[in-house]
Parts: sequence; C-alpha cells; structure tokens
Amino acid sequence: MQLPLLGDLLRKLDLANLMQNLGVMVGQGVPLLQALEVTRSTASKAPFRQALLQVKEQVRDGASLSQALGASRQFPSFVGSMVAVGEESGRLDGALLKVAGTYARQTERALRAATTVLEPLLIVAIGLVVMFIVIAMLLPIFELSGLAQ
Repeated sequence: MQLPLLGDLLRKLDLANLMQNLGVMVGQGVPLLQALEVTRSTASKAPFRQALLQVKEQVRDGASLSQALGASRQFPSFVGSMVAVGEESGRLDGALLKVAGTYARQTERALRAATTVLEPLLIVAIGLVVMFIVIAMLLPIFELSGLAQ
C-alpha cells in the first residue's frame, strides 16, 4: 500500500470491491451493521479492515455512515460525500455502487496506461534476450571459421 503507483492502484481496487459489496448488501436489505461486518471480513488489506471496524462502531453509536466514513483517514472525502448524498436521497445502495464504479473505472484506466507503457519495454527486453542468444550461438562459429583459415 506504500508503493507510489502500485499502492494507489491496489487501494482503489480494494475500495471498489468494498463499496461494491456494501452497496449490494444494503440494496438487498441487509442491515447496515451486518453489511459493514461482512464487508470488513472481505477486505484484503488490514488498514481497511481496521477502518471498517471503527466505522461500524461509530454507526452503532449513532453516527451516520457518511460521518463515520468521513472521520476515517482510509476513505477519501469523495466516498463520504457520495454516501452523504445517498443517505439524503434515500438511495444509499446506489451511491455506494456509483463510488464502486468510479474506483473500478479509475483502476481500469490506470492498468490500461501501465500496460501501454510496459508493452514496448517488454518487446525491447525480449529483443535483447534474443540478440544475446543469437550472438552466443554465432560467436563460436565465427571463432571456429577464423581458426580454420
């Protein structure tokens, strides 16, 4: 999570999965506290598990989900703002799914950009390996032909 590019990508991917899980469960009528507990158990990163535990405790104590998410440093302010809009409009599940979609698209774009950059580098690296193999095979042949003369 601390790596500059990869950490941000993994963080967004995990956020997308967490918000997707939470949004689907809330949309299907699962109580919010239970949905938060199940979502916490699906989190792959320990900081998110800890943050979701704190969010669950704050919601249990009477805070709204948007306030609890906003108080946590693990969730960007965008998440809290979108959840607040969802709470006010009565469409919390829709807001959570929109957040999930946003982070999924950002992750997909970042992966596409990384692939675009890495593809030419891999082609050059493979070309260098093939060149090394060809030179390693031809060099003894040239030395033998030099000795024969």
